[in-house]
Amino acid sequence: MKSASQARTVLCVGNVHGRWAWLASILLSCQPDVCLCAGDFGWFPRLIQPPSLALPREVLGRTEIHVCDGNHEDHSSLLASAPRGSFEPVELAPGIVYQPRGSTMDQADGSRVLFAGGAKSVE
Repeated sequence: MKSASQARTVLCVGNVHGRWAWLASILLSCQPDVCLCAGDFGWFPRLIQPPSLALPREVLGRTEIHVCDGNHEDHSSLLASAPRGSFEPVELAPGIVYQPRGSTMDQADGSRVLFAGGAKSVE
């Protein structure tokens, strides 16, 4: 990883929906330092293979993946990791960080990312 004083490349994605092969191809092609997933990442650890097992090691070793929940996630699993009201990031797996709604992340260039989250699904 680059030092805090060096600019880091950032890729923003959304609606991955657990398509880990697609995410891996994008990350291998673009090779960002940080990937920000703006919701609907597809965090369903009891239903589908978690990204930490599905993504190639060269992706997880190179790119930090920061995830904000969308309306298509296993929210109970995420709440178990980061209780409601917590704004602290939680490492779900090596290289994959859950950013609870309302949390922020400071960038090396002095900018700040706000993870605001999405809407609730109406079924």
